[in-house]
Amino acid sequence: LLSNLLIYEYEGPYNLRIRLAGTSLVARHGREITGSNLMDMVPPENYEDASWLFQQIVNQPCGCLSHGHAKSLSGRRVHFEILFFPARNRQGKIDQIVAHSIGKEPDRYYDTASERVAETKEFQRTLIDIGAGVPDDPRKAK
Repeated sequence: LLSNLLIYEYEGPYNLRIRLAGTSLVARHGREITGSNLMDMVPPENYEDASWLFQQIVNQPCGCLSHGHAKSLSGRRVHFEILFFPARNRQGKIDQIVAHSIGKEPDRYYDTASERVAETKEFQRTLIDIGAGVPDDPRKAK
């Protein structure tokens, strides 16, 4: 469970700082990602959509279940699920996002450098009502 845990700090619409990344996630990326801005890993065509989603998680607040795929350096696609929920900091402000990411392949799949994650892309998401409702998803209107 903990090896697939992520904790982000929402610093603004285009800055989601990774404060904690579990060991399985570090292995999948082939490098330490703690301290990185998650938005730097988002493909340009998904940038605004990802920014909108993280704003909703902290501002609504709501949860999200996302399905997507990661493309490895060798070009192979790996499917994943990631569950996001907002969390409060010590002062009570919602500016943290706790996430759990599960790859559909076993961790040993990422042992070779050519199979490490090169980019990720979300293809389906479901917003989760945690008591404050859920916003209208602009992707459903398209």
